[in-house]
Amino acid sequence: MSLLSTLDPIIRSVFSRWTALQLAVAHSMGGSESEAKYEAFISTFAEFLTRNLRPSLPVSAVESEIQVYLDEVLDEEFNTELDDGSSQELAQLFVRYIHLILQGRLNDVQQELQLQQAMTPAVQKSIRNENDAESSTSDEDDDDDRIDEEEEEEVGEGRAKPQSMDVDEDGWTTMGIFRFGNAEYSTNFFVASICMFLSTLCCISAFASPYWTKRYLDTPQDFQNIGLWELCLYKYRHYKDDLQIPYTGCFWFWTNEMYRFRDWIIP
Repeated sequence: MSLLSTLDPIIRSVFSRWTALQLAVAHSMGGSESEAKYEAFISTFAEFLTRNLRPSLPVSAVESEIQVYLDEVLDEEFNTELDDGSSQELAQLFVRYIHLILQGRLNDVQQELQLQQAMTPAVQKSIRNENDAESSTSDEDDDDDRIDEEEEEEVGEGRAKPQSMDVDEDGWTTMGIFRFGNAEYSTNFFVASICMFLSTLCCISAFASPYWTKRYLDTPQDFQNIGLWELCLYKYRHYKDDLQIPYTGCFWFWTNEMYRFRDWIIP
């Protein structure tokens, strides 16, 4: 049996009792793939031990390399910083196990692991109890949902069922989900789209309106009102116009009639 295959169950047994790692996996500190990262961590760590095991190095140097490796993996893959000294204890433990294996005392290592496995830490027990409680709660909720659905069916078709309420990641409540192909849309999306469309129409109407400024009652009637893009006049003659044509009506600033005094109106 190779050293790599021998180390795999030993690492798995030790990691199962490593509180920091088990909490990180249980609470998905490594993301949605925490379980897969945990399994990959076991195999890569076994390869790391076999690759960096050099009898010529002092024990303290080997322990230091193992500790640094464990700290880096917990930090980078599981977003967990160790400050309890557990990585140093595990480094010393693995160095001792490796020396026992090289001395042909694998049975001693297995007996010690079996004895320690029987003494499951209270933290892991609480994790299991928490998971069991969550599963039982979800089962109860499913049963309640089934009962509610059966009661609604008994009421009859004449009574409309309430629309489903969904809560997103930010805590906002949405009234149902509509699917179009692979995309999902909520009623909030349609309401917001309608509001944006109406507000765009209002903005365009406001910009096109010629009633931004209107004449006072005591001012001459040749000026009526003006907007951003349009000017309304009544028999107005501009002093710079050589033809002295009276302008009556509403004119866009960019029409041919306004080119003579456009720069005077909108400098």
